[in-house]
Amino acid sequence: MSDCLRVAAPLLALALPLCAHAGDRGLSEVVVTATREERPIDRTLADVTTIDSEAIARAGASSLPELLRTLGGIEISQNGGTGSTSGIFVRGTKTSQSVILVDGIRLENPTSGTANLEFLSLSSIDRIEIVRGPLSSLYGSGAIGGVIQIFTRQGSGATTPTMSIGAGSQRTGRLQAGVSGSAGAGGSTRYAIAVAGDRTDGYDVTLPSNPNHQQDRDGNSQRSANASLRQALPAGWEIGANLMSNDGRVNYDDAFSTPETARMHYRSSAASGFLRGNPVRDWQTELRLGETRIEYRFDAFTFAPRADTSTFVWQNRVLLPAGRLHFGVENLNQRISGDGVTTGPYAYLQDSRRTDSLFAATRSGSART
Repeated sequence: MSDCLRVAAPLLALALPLCAHAGDRGLSEVVVTATREERPIDRTLADVTTIDSEAIARAGASSLPELLRTLGGIEISQNGGTGSTSGIFVRGTKTSQSVILVDGIRLENPTSGTANLEFLSLSSIDRIEIVRGPLSSLYGSGAIGGVIQIFTRQGSGATTPTMSIGAGSQRTGRLQAGVSGSAGAGGSTRYAIAVAGDRTDGYDVTLPSNPNHQQDRDGNSQRSANASLRQALPAGWEIGANLMSNDGRVNYDDAFSTPETARMHYRSSAASGFLRGNPVRDWQTELRLGETRIEYRFDAFTFAPRADTSTFVWQNRVLLPAGRLHFGVENLNQRISGDGVTTGPYAYLQDSRRTDSLFAATRSGSART
């Protein structure tokens, strides 16, 4: 989770501006975020939208906030061009009232209540699930607006290398490369690894009448890497791990700095591991733990916060004679540090917090459906 692999620069992907929802297809989709368990989308009462990798590629979006802006019930605010600070408002709620998960692990900056979605690279994402509406009973008070879960790329089938390259105006470019597949008897080992780099000189994000105006282009560059490994074990058990890392820099306009110093450097990462299986018949259990990190710093002034979030989740589903029981526990630990946060004249009085949660739900009906 240090620096991403450095990828060659100027290049860019050309795509058709079309964002198709996975729900438009005839096949049933699996939704994880709606009820904390895998259920076909046609049996989920919540308002759920899924965006798969094909839809992401066809959308032609340059960033995750730009992609989410195309969906109903979601509004995005942004204070500049690509890579600049973004806010997400699901069904009119505040940015801090929607939970963002990466492979089941919470991504959050406690200093602002946001997940800094502008730091995440679309090239690392396999699919996105958006659940609109209050889900506080399952995900805590932060899920008043809904839950957005991001799944990183996974491997399957024969070993397949991929590469894409493109270029456009404003010295914009993108390069992506990766390999994925499976090995072992029956594809018991699945793997995927990919790196990407993109950059743009951008445009002047403020008008001359704006007090923050600086007569320069406000560009962005980003590097990303993601990897996943899954191994099937005897008796139907499975173990796996996922890693996503992004870092880059973005230029902005600011009345209190110069064009050379109005620059922010950022980095985010998410690492997680899981073990799932059936201890006995009709009992499915899953252990998941992970760590996410968000950090950034400015050239113009001393402010360099770092937020670390560690998550432990144990959830279970038990089939009963007349329905099913879903229960589990979750532990969330968050820490902040850095210049201007835990040091300096305006340091936070508290730099860590811990949340322990229990959840349980039952559903009547046939246990075999």
